[in-house]
Amino acid sequence: MTDFFLEKGCALLVEDASLRYYFSSVALAEGLLIKTSTDTIYFTDARYYYAFKEELKNTSITAKLYTSLDDVKLILKDLGVNKLYIDYDTVTLTRFNEYKSLEVQLEDASLALKKLRSIKSQIEQENIKIASQMALDCFNYILKKN
Repeated sequence: MTDFFLEKGCALLVEDASLRYYFSSVALAEGLLIKTSTDTIYFTDARYYYAFKEELKNTSITAKLYTSLDDVKLILKDLGVNKLYIDYDTVTLTRFNEYKSLEVQLEDASLALKKLRSIKSQIEQENIKIASQMALDCFNYILKKN
């Protein structure tokens, strides 16, 4: 189900900032992430690249300077990727058409990514409880004031 990018010749391309964070634990405003069974490659533009590259020194994530989709195309070719999964729910039609130039088979990852996001770690569950309690406390405070 969510292991589609673990198959040989397959990769996941992630644009969404929250999903990029999920797969890399790095929060950047801009970027593309490519995830295969063995590699995680984070493309970002010059504004973030140099600081980001330093931050990733002791991780398994590779930082790449992004200037165009040609950069992504070259990496996909080097990795032997022939099938690229993308989130059809978040990609724009314009961007989807641009991805066709990557010369790989495009596949929909939206359902698998939704299922993946629905699984919460212990820390996420605890934070949800804390946030819910804060919202309840605020609501009760407002009710007391009125």
